[in-house]
Amino acid sequence: MAKKRFWAVWLGAAVVGACAGTPMVEPVPPGAVLASSARPADPEPVAPVTPSPEPAVIAPPGAEATPASTLADAEPQRQFKWPVVPREDTRVLVLMYHNFTLGRSQFDTWPNVFAKQAEWLAENVDVISMSDLIDFLDGEIDLPERAAVITIDDGLRTAYTRAFPILREHKLPFALALPTGVMEEWRSKQTLEWDEIREMIDSGLCEIASHSVTHADFRKLSDHHAKREMHHSRKIIEQRIGIRPRAFVYPLGSHDGRVRYLVEETGYEAGFGVSTRPRNFVHAKTKRYSIPRQSIDFGTSLRRLAAHFGFGPNIPPHEQPKHERPPPPSVATSVPVQTLGNASLTKKHKRRSRACRYPPATTGGPAVPQ
Repeated sequence: MAKKRFWAVWLGAAVVGACAGTPMVEPVPPGAVLASSARPADPEPVAPVTPSPEPAVIAPPGAEATPASTLADAEPQRQFKWPVVPREDTRVLVLMYHNFTLGRSQFDTWPNVFAKQAEWLAENVDVISMSDLIDFLDGEIDLPERAAVITIDDGLRTAYTRAFPILREHKLPFALALPTGVMEEWRSKQTLEWDEIREMIDSGLCEIASHSVTHADFRKLSDHHAKREMHHSRKIIEQRIGIRPRAFVYPLGSHDGRVRYLVEETGYEAGFGVSTRPRNFVHAKTKRYSIPRQSIDFGTSLRRLAAHFGFGPNIPPHEQPKHERPPPPSVATSVPVQTLGNASLTKKHKRRSRACRYPPATTGGPAVPQ
């Protein structure tokens, strides 16, 4: 009935529209849905774009390939002359120098003797930086079986005028332990200038360590005074050359548990002392705030330096030290101390006798046989 009524109404409207000249729209049956009101169809799903994998380095069969980005972000491996060994097999000897002059004091090293020592070190052991040693103690890197660290104390100018040209020739890294108060407040021609220190740093071979301000015995200082010297020395070095030293070198080599605790509390990563025992190596279990050093001074011949590293008469000839200091004058050529009956010579005659036994050094230094 409803459909008949619908078509009747439409037919009447069509007749009226035809008379008026209005076009008619095709009717939509009841229950149909207009296309304009219909819900638009869902778009076809688009496949997600998968980023292309990073190129991998071609690895041997059975090995896993490493992404290129991982290799780029990784720190470059340090290159050593000798092969790296397990950590428990590494022995590092820290060498301590002071002054490079023709004197005969305990802390003097003759420049021509130091030149032979540097040549031997460059040929027979791996000379590493102080930072390499700290990283080794932290477990970050591995080292060869025998290695050395060169340290020069007290900021004396001969480190620049005589030692630095030799170290630069052999490309040996080294560390300067600077007492800032001695260098600035009591400055003289014997101490380093900051411009000279910057030049050595720019060579890429030199590192800086703090050596306090006044070079005092820290075991005799109060906690407040000791920490003030540690802070102030590091602050001066940062202001002058823009480098924050990682290590603290104990003045006079004196330290105890309290001093080591203060150095660690101040923020240093390592502390270097002095060893009185020969061949006192640094190994993987050495405590970072009591690192021993071997003093190299006027009485250290090249053969003795080689012995510190374990080189002796039973090693192959091509690894033996190539140079050594000549032996002291024999007793037969020296002037003996005579006696007159039961009475000895006077002190004046004894001094003259000793002077004849050990003649003064010439300007050229001791002859070193090739």
